[in-house]
Amino acid sequence: MRKIILENVEIAYYESGWGEKQLFLQPVYRFEGKSLSDNRKFHAYLPAVQPVYLEEKTLSKEDWQPSDSNIKENKAIHNHR
Repeated sequence: MRKIILENVEIAYYESGWGEKQLFLQPVYRFEGKSLSDNRKFHAYLPAVQPVYLEEKTLSKEDWQPSDSNIKENKAIHNHR
């Protein structure tokens, strides 16, 4: 069994490679660390949302337009950082 040291854990977004059709970005946990045996660095990704909570949805043009409530919510999130 390998032993590791986790140096960083963060929320990131999975993106398919160039040229692949992707309708959304998937939130993931991104782990960074190193192996204790040989000091090699690694990155690992795990889904941050369980598949049971995912659903396919077709968005209308109105869904892409910012609303007053979305703008206020976004500002509130950024002001807390």
